[in-house]
Formats: sequence, C-alpha cells, structure tokens
Amino acid sequence: MFPGTANPFGLMGPMTVLRDADGPRRNLPDTDKRSFRSGSRCVGNISRPQHFCRNQTFANSYRCGASRKATCSAAHSALHRAVRNAPRKDRSMTDRPLALIGGAHVHLPDHLEHIDRKGWRISHVIDRDTARRKRLADALGATAISHDDLAQSGCRGAVVCSETIHHEDDIRAALEADLPVFTEKPLAGSAEAATRCAEFSQRKGLLLHTGYFFRTNPALQRLHGLLRADAFGRIAEARMRFSHDGGFADWLDLDCWMTEPELACYGGFADEAVHAIDALQWLLGPASSSRAATGNHLGWPVDDHGAALLHFDTGATGVVEGGWTDHAMRLELDVVGDKGWATVRDEVVRAFKRGASSAFLEAELSPLDAGDGIDPFLEAIDGREASGLVPAADAARVNALLDQMWLRLV
Repeated sequence: MFPGTANPFGLMGPMTVLRDADGPRRNLPDTDKRSFRSGSRCVGNISRPQHFCRNQTFANSYRCGASRKATCSAAHSALHRAVRNAPRKDRSMTDRPLALIGGAHVHLPDHLEHIDRKGWRISHVIDRDTARRKRLADALGATAISHDDLAQSGCRGAVVCSETIHHEDDIRAALEADLPVFTEKPLAGSAEAATRCAEFSQRKGLLLHTGYFFRTNPALQRLHGLLRADAFGRIAEARMRFSHDGGFADWLDLDCWMTEPELACYGGFADEAVHAIDALQWLLGPASSSRAATGNHLGWPVDDHGAALLHFDTGATGVVEGGWTDHAMRLELDVVGDKGWATVRDEVVRAFKRGASSAFLEAELSPLDAGDGIDPFLEAIDGREASGLVPAADAARVNALLDQMWLRLV
C-alpha cells in the first residue's frame, strides 16, 4: 500500500481506494448508490454513445440478472429485427454456426452485429440464466443447450460473453469440446484462472482470442509498425487513457452484474484500463510490475475510476488512466522516445521526430467499435489471415498485472 494517506495520483478522501502488491486491499466505502439515469437507456456502439435503444421488449432479453434492468443497443435491436424477419431456413443453411456461451456482456450486441455481417450465425446458446437463455435462443433462432452438448453441436467456434467469474469454466468447456474460443475481456476472473485458460488452449492447440479491440485499429497498427521499426528510438515513457462518462450519462446502465464484485471480479477502472494495458504491452512489450490507485465516486460496491503505474521490461515507465467517470469518451496516448514521439488526440495518431516542427505521420483512428474485437477470431477460424489476434498469453499477462495491483475484488 502507498505510504500514509498521500498518493502520487491526487486521489484523496474517503471514496479513494489504494492498492498495490505490498499490502491488503482496503474495502470500498459503504455508501448509497446514486443513479444518473432516467428511464431505460441502453449502450450501443461505443463510438456513438448518443444512440439509445428504447425497445424494452428486446432489451429484456439481455438483462444483467433476473431482477436487473436491461442493457442492449440500437445495433442489437436492428439485428434482432433482421433475425426475426429472415426466413428460418436461410439462417439454418449457413455452414458457419457458433455457440454463444453467456448473454450477460454489454458488448454482446456489437459482437452479434459483426457475426451477422460476416456471414456467421449463433446456432446454439448456453446460459446459466435459463430465462435469458430461452429469450436469446428465441431471438436468434438458435437451440438452447448445456455445456455437455457442445461437442455434438456442430459449431465451429464459441463466443463467451458470460459474467467474468464464469469465463474460466465456459472457456474450458468450449476447449474441451475442441472449439476455438472468443471471449470478452478480461480473459478470466483472476491471474491464476487466466493462466490456466491460456495454458489449456496451448495444450489443446486451439485458438483463444480475447476482445482487446485496439489491436484491430489500422491507425494504431501503423503506430505499432513504427515502434517495431525503432522510429522513436528507445522508449522512455508512455501514457494511455481510455475512459467514458457512462457513470454519469444515461447511455450505460450500471445497475447490473458489472457492479456486483462476486460476478464482475474487477471494477470500473479495470473495465476500461484492460484495453490500455493490453495496448501498451502490444506496443512496448511486457510490463513486469505495476501498482494502482482507484476511487469510488458513484457509490457502487466497486471502484469506478483510477490510475496505474507500469514498469516495462525495457525500462520504460507507463501510466494508465480509465474508468466510468470522465466527461466524455476519451482515448489518449503518448509514447516518448529519444528519437521521437507519438500522440493520440482528437481521434488522430501523430508521429514526430525530435527537432522537427511537424508530424511525419497523421492517421485518423477508425471509429471505436468493441465489435471489431471479434473480427480477427472470425477470420482465423475461417482459415483466413487475421490481423489483430491477441495471443492467450498476452491476455493472461493483463490479468496478472491487474492482480498485482490488487484490483481483483473477490
């Protein structure tokens, strides 16, 4: 734990949680939840948070729990209409069937849209919430099954969108059925569970891909190429922020499993920071040590924002910021080396050489879409070259850093 009450991030007061590898976790305060939503709002494509879904009938198919409010998206409503209106025989004739394991994740609608767009379909649905399983199966024209039925399902892959605590069991069941797996982030609910998943997929010789979608963005891929080509020299430091205003705005309903520690395993800081942690390790190489300071501003029984310090094996230092309490959706990046530097601001990647007055590269980010995270998986299991795959060991390393920061809640 950081010495005394002060900390380098300036996150002070009774709502602050400080964690690192040197001491036990300090419990989050017992405060009343504060709601910042009116009516039913649902999150869609994260690049367009102003798009709401008001289709309550379909929204109820994607409840976080039996007594929880619905979360869905405008994209998913459109997909639902397409599925509902398409002739059943056309959907069942495709030779690209997938099993959906768990329907809890807020980005399931985005993945379903990409699955549909690329000519795949959900043919079988597994969910511990039997009512949700039935609603999903009915909406998608799929068959409701159990884990034990996966091997005989005829599916070509599995899509895991269950609550984080269930990831390990769901991933293992799919791998045991000899199915390649896409899973939402994080890979699992602890470093140990994530490592077991990665090692098991390696022993089985099967793909296990996690939805860290920054790796699919062409502008960031260009930056990755520059770093591999030593365009900036030895990197001294980096900073990355990925955050949004979902805790205050009404486009994200947090009254769900995401704020239940026993299901989510990690809080709001990790929910966004995992993307930055994966991206920085993809860009700069592995980080070997880390510590974090998190805060609880909204009153849920999980943290909702924070910052972390990373130390990379190369000697570079890094700062990661994230959470649900920002003033807007923000993706920012600074990478500084002895020969030059790169930034991401206002959705543009810019690269500079030391001593130069203008950027030698300007590349606009493609719209941030969490559904992009499943595209490399679909391409790979279709036998095509896939850009943006996340090695299972890399995804497990993200979990290792989270646990080293004492961010695991259970």
